[in-house]
Amino acid sequence: MDQERKRYQIIPAEELRCVWMTANVLTYQLCDREYECDSCPLDAAMRRGFPQAMPQAPAPPAASPRPAADPESLLYSRHHCRLQGSGDSSYRVGIEKTLAAVLLAVKTVVLPSAGQLLRQDQSCAWLVMDGGTLPIRAPAAGRVRALNAKLAENPHLVQEDSLADGWLYELEADASALAKAHLLRSGEAQAKFAKDEARFEAALQKALRGNRPAVGFTLADGGVQLRHCAEMLGPGRYFNLVRRIFA
Repeated sequence: MDQERKRYQIIPAEELRCVWMTANVLTYQLCDREYECDSCPLDAAMRRGFPQAMPQAPAPPAASPRPAADPESLLYSRHHCRLQGSGDSSYRVGIEKTLAAVLLAVKTVVLPSAGQLLRQDQSCAWLVMDGGTLPIRAPAAGRVRALNAKLAENPHLVQEDSLADGWLYELEADASALAKAHLLRSGEAQAKFAKDEARFEAALQKALRGNRPAVGFTLADGGVQLRHCAEMLGPGRYFNLVRRIFA
């Protein structure tokens, strides 16, 4: 039976599904860019065509609510993911607050499939925003146990409430997988993420110094006040800085 299944498998095991196929927007589309979505013309076209939340695959019921985590009990990956354990080899995975703070407004969250087996550092979830599509890497090898169905209609929770309702998925991982992942405790993570934040601020300042066009309309003659660095650089350039430092 397994041989027959492999024989008629539509998507070869070594091929990567496009983010938009994972999100159930495209019926069939493979990725040949190793999830470098920011340079993909299809991704740019799809983001322009889907300004609102995209449909998500039906998610299984999420696990029961968990009490607020002790900061010292949380684990972190070097790629800015946070893991909250439950004591039964399952961990809620979300993005940590440093990354959440620098993102542009997230329009859509594309999640992995329930039951999917993940490799450490595999791109398995994606945050879609104006400037690009940011891949989120699996912090450790394991199996996706549950998805956060709230994100389909409330993608902003990823940024605004990442420690509670904004988690992405639950990962079932054993102790050996966690040991191989070299995850960070709270103190180590804060030091590492502070350095990333400083690198991002330095890169942002450098980009802004090189982005001084001739003065156009001012506020006095009808110009519009820019409230965010991304408005000065443009969403694409800002997103590229975020991806370079945090992804």
